[in-house]
Amino acid sequence: MISVEALVAAFGLPAAAQVDRRVPKTMLMQHAGFTAADRRAIADGVEEVRWIASLKAGNCGVPPYRDAEREYLEIAVAALGLREGASETRLTELLHRAIPYPLLLVAHSSAAVVWSVAHKRWSLAAEGRVVLDAAPESADVREVPPSMADEMLATCAMARQPGSDMKALYEGWCDVVTAVRTAAVTGRFTLPREAGSVRRQALEELREIDEQVARVEKAAQRERQTARLVELNLELKRLRERRAAALNCL
Repeated sequence: MISVEALVAAFGLPAAAQVDRRVPKTMLMQHAGFTAADRRAIADGVEEVRWIASLKAGNCGVPPYRDAEREYLEIAVAALGLREGASETRLTELLHRAIPYPLLLVAHSSAAVVWSVAHKRWSLAAEGRVVLDAAPESADVREVPPSMADEMLATCAMARQPGSDMKALYEGWCDVVTAVRTAAVTGRFTLPREAGSVRRQALEELREIDEQVARVEKAAQRERQTARLVELNLELKRLRERRAAALNCL
């Protein structure tokens, strides 16, 4: 299985960008947008946050990116140690929200090593504030089959990502995270031939379809009326056809 250390080393970050500094939880809890429940979740669920590196034009040679919606001056890299029973999904999102730069985050516990990414943009409600474009995209790298681990780690290298600007660099890593998620479904690790957004949309559709299939199957098991059972079986057939089409996009 892939460890935290192996994944971080695979990023191939330049020495000049290394920080390796512990971030006090109290600093995270001071974020203006966090509720009392958010602060309790951090206090109870976070074991340690370590700021690993900060990639900037001056230490990695990749120029910043700016447009009307966003400004990528640097990319932060951090590791989030979680306590037993902590909500990885919630705490991962809180950390992405707390750090104003695009973040490569590795959340780890005894059960998982989850790599997450999330694009950011200027807030429409508060000038100068940065918000998430969408919920973070996450992949547990421990789910990568051993036969694919070396290939996956090699693909993580910064030198393998687009280097035209910070946004392109970050999107390259986003596509690797999507590829890890895809491998868990298809059993194959490959980078997307086209925009990674196509795969991400297909993965989200698969998740929704699988939830619907589970609900319909449960309803069919309880149903005693023949006519309604026929309807449910037809619905299952349609859902499975949609699922097959979504799989073809991966």
